[in-house]
Amino acid sequence: MKTLNFIVCLVITSFVFYSCDKNHPTQNQFQINDSINSVELDSIMNEVEKSKEPEIIKTLEKKTIGSIDIEVKESSHHGKYIYLIYQNEKYDHIIDVEVLRIGTQEELLSCITNLEKCIEISGTNQEMHGEFFTVFDDGKIWIWSDGKYTTLNKKRANVLLNYLKTINLK
Repeated sequence: MKTLNFIVCLVITSFVFYSCDKNHPTQNQFQINDSINSVELDSIMNEVEKSKEPEIIKTLEKKTIGSIDIEVKESSHHGKYIYLIYQNEKYDHIIDVEVLRIGTQEELLSCITNLEKCIEISGTNQEMHGEFFTVFDDGKIWIWSDGKYTTLNKKRANVLLNYLKTINLK
């Protein structure tokens, strides 16, 4: 407990008290650093309080659609979230897995809207680049992140869409 209190004091003092004047580093001139406000301080204190308790993570659902594993989890600290997990199609001889995390209802709704638009234009020789999904003129729906990707045909994309619509992250 003493260690945690010490860490809290360090965090608070590093944000609230003093910082060296960068224009005169050789002089003992200090200025008040007021970049943290009471809302940010409350947020920091809430995170410290949460860290006192062990985080409990439960897997609520697991499903595989095409090459995508979907896990819906719930954390005692962060609420519900979704993982979209896939093997990078670029490699079949090594494990190169990408994990996309959807952590809010707003992100989930954005993902659903993006997927709906991709399904709509899939097979029309058009391209669309969205936040979560992309369609090229080949008609496949791509999940692409950090150079890692996997693809879904239109039928599997519809299955994924219908499944995502059943999840509520609130």
